Amino acid sequence: MNGSLFRPATEDKRTSEMTTPTIAHEVEIMTVHRIHQHREPRSPLRWMDSAACQDAEPGLFFPITWGDHPGQREEQARHICQTCPVRAACLDWAVRTGEADGMWGGTTPEERRRIRARQRLATA
Repeated sequence: MNGSLFRPATEDKRTSEMTTPTIAHEVEIMTVHRIHQHREPRSPLRWMDSAACQDAEPGLFFPITWGDHPGQREEQARHICQTCPVRAACLDWAVRTGEADGMWGGTTPEERRRIRARQRLATA
């Protein structure tokens, strides 16, 4: 038998049974490994590492309701967002994903709903 096609049996930890991997399984593993070798491991939200709000009080950006302290929390959060180097990426992510809570990219949930509505009208 060709040595490259021979796969030794391994113990399945869940059932304690010996199993022999199939060629299809081996090809799948090699393909996944090859894909990961050529791609930098990046988080889709890597921009968050540079966000100005990282060390801020979460309550500023995620109040129970925006009406708790009208204007005060919102303005404090907006001030932090205005200085943020990743504000555009933050807003883009929140609009694209339909984020319904919190201050993202300097916008409230209501402001993002209006942005999405305008985008839907523009593409209709």
